[in-house]
Amino acid sequence: MKTIGVIGGLGWESSATYYRLMNQEVRRRLGGWHSARVIMDSLDFHAFAEARGAADYAGLRRQLVASAERLESAGAEVLLIACNTVHRFAPAVSDAVQIPLLHIADAAGRALARDGHPARYLRRGRGPG
Repeated sequence: MKTIGVIGGLGWESSATYYRLMNQEVRRRLGGWHSARVIMDSLDFHAFAEARGAADYAGLRRQLVASAERLESAGAEVLLIACNTVHRFAPAVSDAVQIPLLHIADAAGRALARDGHPARYLRRGRGPG
C-alpha cells in the first residue's frame, strides 16, 4: 500500500472527509482492520483566505508547493490536494515534486464518463456549458 501525502487544512472539513473516505475505501478493499497510510500537512486556511483576498496567487502557489515538498520529504509516495479550489495550482505542485499528484479533475472525469455524461465535460479545464 502506498503512503498518501495530503495537502489539507484548506477547510479542515474537506480534509476530514478525504481522510474518512480514504480509510473507508481501504477497509472495503482489504477488509479487517486495514486503514490508509496517510501523511497530512494541514495548512492554516486563514493564511490562504488572506492571500486570496489580496490576490497574492504567487503566495498561494508557494505555500502549496512547500507543502508538497514537505510531504514528499516525509515519505509520501503519491500526493493529493484536499481542496477543489486550489487545484488551479496543481501543475506547479506537480512540477515541484517527483511523486505523482492525484488530480481531482482526473477522478471527476472518470466519474462523469462512468455516469454517461457528454464528452464535452471530460476535457480538463472546461466545466459544463
